[in-house]
Amino acid sequence: MMKRSVLGSIAVLGGIVVVGPALADPSGDCAAVAQAKYEEWRQPKLFIERSKTFEDGHTTTDSMIVTENTAYYRESMRSWTSAGMTVRERAVSSPQKILHDMRLADCTKGASTTKDGQPVTVYTFNYLPGDDGTIASGTLWISDQTGLPVREEFSQSAPPPANPKVAKAISATYRYNDDVVVPRGAELADRLRLNNNAAVVRNMQSGGNGVAGPEQ
Repeated sequence: MMKRSVLGSIAVLGGIVVVGPALADPSGDCAAVAQAKYEEWRQPKLFIERSKTFEDGHTTTDSMIVTENTAYYRESMRSWTSAGMTVRERAVSSPQKILHDMRLADCTKGASTTKDGQPVTVYTFNYLPGDDGTIASGTLWISDQTGLPVREEFSQSAPPPANPKVAKAISATYRYNDDVVVPRGAELADRLRLNNNAAVVRNMQSGGNGVAGPEQ
């Protein structure tokens, strides 16, 4: 089943999500961050490119593309994978849900600036400390024209010994809709998935056992 792994990647790429109590937001700045993340996942097409830095200094990259009905994912230079996923399936129920799950301790709206040739407003924020004492913070650049995130950075520090499998810093860039192009490798991966599904169906129709079942 591919959908579970792709959904897991979406959760990470979309931000740090930790279930916890709802938090007050007297400034309204955290609500603005949550609104931008909410609108991000409602777009018909979204392309996320991410870089992760680990405690020992090594880095990895991954990419995700979601369209109206398909999600594509690639880690580092490995092959693309795909899964069937609609806008409704990947959407978050409300900005309040995001605000609740991110567990932001405080947020600050910064000055307007320019990022990649477009005017943006910078928001910085801190998360509530983790149960193990982990401290995390982030920065989000939100387009003044669309209200959508264009870049996000996250960093965290944990008490020693640090988990070598957990990134200490993550940076992500976002593109949307007409600026999203599905690469040929991703298209081929999706075509292979659909062909495999069709082969399973034909096998079952002809009395076979449909080994493994259709991919999602």
